[in-house]
Amino acid sequence: MILTIPYIAFLGLYAIFLVIMLFLGFSSLYHLLKFGFFSPTSITMTFIMLAGTVYILFASYQELMMVDWSQSLDIGLLWQDINPL
Repeated sequence: MILTIPYIAFLGLYAIFLVIMLFLGFSSLYHLLKFGFFSPTSITMTFIMLAGTVYILFASYQELMMVDWSQSLDIGLLWQDINPL
């Protein structure tokens, strides 16, 4: 049984997750600026979340640029290794 998942699919899921996190951060910042709820805690946490997401994006880029994205993960072979029967 040949069941392969290309590595690029995992990269796409990861990129979608990062885009969602950035969207939520900018949405929070927009609502802070639009509706005027300027507590120091909310502003600080919003910027920490945005800065953390951007840092994760750049750190991921540094680590993931060494991966050969043309390879794929063979689930059938992985299942044979896990299942001894």
